Amino acid sequence: MSEIIILLFVLAVVLYGIKCRVPVYDTFIEGAKSSLGTIATVFPYILAVLCAIGIFKNSGMMDCFVKLLQPLLDAVDFPSEVLPLSLIKIISGSGANAALADTLLNYHPDSFIGRLASVIAGSNETTIYIIALYFGCVNIKKTKYALPVALSCDILGIFAAFFICSFIFK
Repeated sequence: MSEIIILLFVLAVVLYGIKCRVPVYDTFIEGAKSSLGTIATVFPYILAVLCAIGIFKNSGMMDCFVKLLQPLLDAVDFPSEVLPLSLIKIISGSGANAALADTLLNYHPDSFIGRLASVIAGSNETTIYIIALYFGCVNIKKTKYALPVALSCDILGIFAAFFICSFIFK
């Protein structure tokens, strides 16, 4: 169904362009050329975030962080298996998708852990990535309150997902 909607949308844009006497193909090529500059501007920030994720994960810091928070997680009955996904989601969407797939493979989608992981993956934002990308593109060096507020919202989102899933699925 979505393929048909996308096709109809593209067709409608082309027909509207023809109706308004706009050179549709030339306009498309011009837009594609101008996007290359945007890609060149954005790429270093994306690369930096992806390298940071790789270092954090492969250095063992993720495991140390989970072990450090284990007593707190046990006190509120939060499954520690979901914490890596929760942390990665704040940094990277694609990394979080891989962590979600791994969690669902190991604990099954119908388990509490699988459901909680799915809700967290769908309800939180990739805060670090967004701040690095968008603030970096417009050369904002002092983020002031943006990062603390955004991370606070992410943490609240993780706890909200946990409490809602606990209420519905336990």
